[in-house]
Formats: sequence, structure tokens, C-alpha cells
Amino acid sequence: MRERDINRKLFSAGHYNILAAQIKGKFPLENDSMSLTQRATLTDLALSMAKRFTLDNDQFKPEMFLDACSPDPELYPLSELWEGVNQSELITE
Repeated sequence: MRERDINRKLFSAGHYNILAAQIKGKFPLENDSMSLTQRATLTDLALSMAKRFTLDNDQFKPEMFLDACSPDPELYPLSELWEGVNQSELITE
């Protein structure tokens, strides 16, 4: 993909919702060590995507996206992770 295409706003809210639903659907329900690794990986993926989407779209709501990725936003409010994101950490390339 060309750099100019990467930096254009190509995603809409529907795209973000589809991606969040896919992440949410992959969260394991078990509590074994493998599931813990899977949860950590999916959480890291969701947070990384939220960082990139924030740069891509100034109307993107990272907290809403993160909670949409969570299997249960009441028990696992992934949006709380956004509070710890340093704006200088955002991907700029």
C-alpha cells in the first residue's frame, strides 16, 4: 500500500465497528494461562489499533472503540487503558 493511501481517511464508523466486533468475538472465556495470553494479545492489538485510528480520523472515539472490543465493558472496561496513553506514543509514520 502506498504511503499516501495509508494517510487518507479510508475507514468509517462501520469499519471500526466490524473490527471491534471481530476482536470482541475472539476473547476467550476460559481462565487458563493460554487464555490470559490471548486476552493480553487482543487487548494490545485493540489499543494499537485505537492509536493508529486516532491519527487517521480526528473524529474517532478511541474509548468507544476499546469498549466495543471488550467482551464485557462492565467487567473489562478497555477504555480505561486510553487514560494511560501518552500522545507522543501515537504512531506517526
